[in-house]
Amino acid sequence: MAQTAQNRWQKLVLAAVAAGFTVLAANSFERLQDVEISIAVEIRDNALWDSVQLSSELDRFLLLLERYRGGYAAPVEAQERFDVLWSRANLFRQGEAATWINADADRTATMDRLFEALYASDPLIQTLDPAVTGRADGIVRALEPLRPALASLSAAALIRTRQKQIELRDAHQALRNELMLFSGGIVISAGLLILLLLLEQRRTRVLLRESVQARREADLASRAKSRFLAMMSHEIRTPINGVLGALDLIKRSRDQAELERLLETARVSGEALLRIVNDVLDFSKIEAGQMTLSPEPVGLRPLLASVA
Repeated sequence: MAQTAQNRWQKLVLAAVAAGFTVLAANSFERLQDVEISIAVEIRDNALWDSVQLSSELDRFLLLLERYRGGYAAPVEAQERFDVLWSRANLFRQGEAATWINADADRTATMDRLFEALYASDPLIQTLDPAVTGRADGIVRALEPLRPALASLSAAALIRTRQKQIELRDAHQALRNELMLFSGGIVISAGLLILLLLLEQRRTRVLLRESVQARREADLASRAKSRFLAMMSHEIRTPINGVLGALDLIKRSRDQAELERLLETARVSGEALLRIVNDVLDFSKIEAGQMTLSPEPVGLRPLLASVA
């Protein structure tokens, strides 16, 4: 009973440990998925992408102005490129990168300078005239100084993206290790639980086999005892009949010699009965492990005569 209770407690503890590891592994897996999503978002980082696109768009616009000043581009082309630059600046200022820009005074100042230059350039770009070269020059003077600042902005966005990707990669690796650890705990706990169940099943089979064997032995013992009792009843009945028969004949006989013979028969039958009783008692002593030998002299002639 104590062994059964101990096994039950061991199974409960192992099941609880396995369940705990399962919960922890599920939590780690969920956090791992969140980190993987964050990594995917960082790969498509809008701050980096938008800053690079804005800087490139400014370069393309200034290059187009140079072509315009050389007579290789029409005013409408410069106006269209300026609209693209303006849209790109608005997207960068109002998109997901806005939080990153507003978190730093230098980045905010760079964007303020860009929009001031765009606002100042807007009337000039709308009234471009090949005959009036000063307007294009004014736009270049307003926007050209911003090229290094926008390049620095793109470099800062790149550094920020790299750092965040490294942090996310480290967090991802740590969560993978944690998940592997918890998974190992689940496997070990489940393995121990299965081993305990197999041992208990084996122990149950052994107990069942021993129970069947004990029942079979008890059955055999019961049958042997029944045969023994049947044999003993027959053995006891014979000397008793000899005693009772001799006594009955003694009551009827008047011959002295016949009486002595009948009494001897009764005595011999009584001694035979006593030996049988002693044999039964000896058998009981043998079963109890308390059998002792009592050497006694035996007359062979009387013994053989009694058997004959």
